Amino acid sequence: MSEPTAPTVAYAEGLAAGELRFQHCTACERAVFHPRVLCPHCGDAEPGARVALVNGNGGVLSSQATALLGTAEALG
Repeated sequence: MSEPTAPTVAYAEGLAAGELRFQHCTACERAVFHPRVLCPHCGDAEPGARVALVNGNGGVLSSQATALLGTAEALG
């Protein structure tokens, strides 16, 4: 696994602690997920100014697994 980049550091630290964290844009007050350098809603360059912690229960609505062709993982 590669080293986490600036937008993913808080997310990766949360996962290691058993938490689901997401960015919260202070410009438009909307949730930003997955970690990004720009807010996808308003384009603000500081979407990670505040990191929110998800509380309560939830469920997985969708998941996806991707393998690159020609890699050992894809050849199984």
